[in-house]
Amino acid sequence: MYHAAAVLYGEKPLFLQRRGETCETYSYRRFEKEVDALGTALFAHGLDGGRILLLGENGYEWTLSYMAVICGVGTVVPVDPNTDAATLAALAAHCEATAVIHSAKAGKTVQSLPASLKRICFEELPARIEEGTLH
Repeated sequence: MYHAAAVLYGEKPLFLQRRGETCETYSYRRFEKEVDALGTALFAHGLDGGRILLLGENGYEWTLSYMAVICGVGTVVPVDPNTDAATLAALAAHCEATAVIHSAKAGKTVQSLPASLKRICFEELPARIEEGTLH
């Protein structure tokens, strides 16, 4: 569906994300490219077929991560960003999570997870997208 929307709407705005005093615009085409690239990078990091926790506030990075996971990487497990560390650790164990994608704000809570879980902070997404674009 997002591929069809990218073809149909191209450079028209899909998301507006406030960044401090400014607002960044993301087009349908940019979203398509970034979903595909992030999915490729997650796959390259061995996350294919895994259950990936997604912990963060609503916004472009959350939506991008969600779509990248559900479009072929694995199973996304969205978690309320206000979840406490003990509950998060129990949830990760119960669903046999292999990774967590999280906001910087959730970083402290994520520290409670086992070291074996791969961690990707929203701030790392641009580098992961670039990495996925090169594959």
